[in-house]
Amino acid sequence: MEQVTIDIPDGKFEFFMELFQKLGLKATSNLNYPSMTRQQIIDQALIAEKEIKQGKTTSHDQVLKDFKKW
Repeated sequence: MEQVTIDIPDGKFEFFMELFQKLGLKATSNLNYPSMTRQQIIDQALIAEKEIKQGKTTSHDQVLKDFKKW
């Protein structure tokens, strides 16, 4: 058995998966989510720091209490 990797254009994924199924081909999805860039990480850290300083965070204990309510 041979394997191939293809890049499917945005909006065409479902079409190709259905096509492969109708052709009797086994197809699996390996979605790759891009990693955050260095700048995105820095930006997120700056946002988090600002929220911490403004008291806009939730304590771990409060998260656990809220989770138990579910």
